[in-house]
Amino acid sequence: MSSSKSRMIDSILQRIMDMRGGKLYNSQFGKRMTGEGIFADLINQRFHVARRKYGSDDNRLSYLDCRHFAVPPKEGDQMALF
Repeated sequence: MSSSKSRMIDSILQRIMDMRGGKLYNSQFGKRMTGEGIFADLINQRFHVARRKYGSDDNRLSYLDCRHFAVPPKEGDQMALF
């Protein structure tokens, strides 16, 4: 592996550790998909700016409408044609 690629990988891993309190991975429930610190805050701010910019800042996506889902057929069941 080239030294520039190695430095890039080290830099990325360091940013991840900065957002994870010095660890690469946190298996604690509720913490795994969240970050902390300055870089996590920056990503959060950028996400919210992009949502406002592209018009999805309202709460349309904040609920799940289960009417559009159906129970999958059991194995061996024949699927409906219409």
